[in-house]
Amino acid sequence: MTESICMIDGFELILCQRQPGSLKISKRSCALRYLQAKEEGLKVPKDEFDLIRVHSLQICGSCPEGKRFAKELSRTIRQKRKQKDA
Repeated sequence: MTESICMIDGFELILCQRQPGSLKISKRSCALRYLQAKEEGLKVPKDEFDLIRVHSLQICGSCPEGKRFAKELSRTIRQKRKQKDA
């Protein structure tokens, strides 16, 4: 289970257990990386920089925490749309 490590400008940061270098990331960013990894699938990298980006996203694509945060993000977006339409 991921735990909150600090708040910066109203964003709750978590410590990613999968990315190297003790990455501190918001739950929203974690969710977006998970979704992007699922969307990108098996795209072939264009250059060495894209190769590194794709590799780091592959780690996110199988993350249970990212999946959970993505579901929470999706739920929040649906609720905001309902409020806007009401």
